[in-house]
Amino acid sequence: PLGGGIPTGSGTQTNNNTAYTVTGLAPGTNYEFWVRADCNDGTFSTWAGPYTYMTTLCLPTEQCNYVFELWDTGGNGWQGNTMNVSQNGTVVAVLTGPEVSDGTNHIQVSVPLCNNQPFILYWNPTGTSPAQVGVSIIEPTVNNVIYTKPPGTGTQNSQLFNGVAQCT
Repeated sequence: PLGGGIPTGSGTQTNNNTAYTVTGLAPGTNYEFWVRADCNDGTFSTWAGPYTYMTTLCLPTEQCNYVFELWDTGGNGWQGNTMNVSQNGTVVAVLTGPEVSDGTNHIQVSVPLCNNQPFILYWNPTGTSPAQVGVSIIEPTVNNVIYTKPPGTGTQNSQLFNGVAQCT
């Protein structure tokens, strides 16, 4: 996990290959790792790191792409408004909205979600002119709109939608 610091003691792994497989990691979790060279004379280089890595929530074969349709009625984009799409407490996408919008043209953002896992759409407390921001969620299996937040509704810094991804 994050914050472990430079490895010390006998628990340090040594591997002379460029790839190393680690098992038993929790899905959707941030980890850090460190690397160093074995000089083959009983000495080692200094540690490099930490480098961070997040494990995936599920395999790509267990995902489908939900579409988040974004628009703005003011003709000036989302003006810094953002929304997080999360699964199991992990932010899988940050929606930033269109930079330029004429109020009628919508952009579509595809977000891969894990099948049969809950997901949340959360409106972050950033940006100006929130009354101009609109978003819809389109389910991939039937191309059906399952949620719409029209401009002028909803509140920043709040959960807008909570559902379960259905890929089949």
